[in-house]
Amino acid sequence: MFQYLKLVKSMLCLDECKAKLVSFKQCFGHEFGIKSIGIFGSVARQENREDSDLDIVVDIDNPTLSTMYTLKTVLTEMFHCEIDLVRFRSSLPPFLKQNIEKEAIYV
Repeated sequence: MFQYLKLVKSMLCLDECKAKLVSFKQCFGHEFGIKSIGIFGSVARQENREDSDLDIVVDIDNPTLSTMYTLKTVLTEMFHCEIDLVRFRSSLPPFLKQNIEKEAIYV
């Protein structure tokens, strides 16, 4: 029973995160040059805890340090939690790239 309640709570969190990302992409996607954005990691696997961070993968046009910093800051304020923001690219470490390709839920 308790496992079920934990799973339901995780599902709600995932759904909320997806909904917020959809809204964010619709409102600011063009401004940031976002081609795709998604969730991976513990939230995507529905294994997150209260203290979990949110892993977000993004593919953007012309990424700059300033753009990535601003994007992470805005997402952190929007989700009220620590954000690990990863720009998807061919030069990612193989283990991380495989995890993202396997787990990512794009919106």
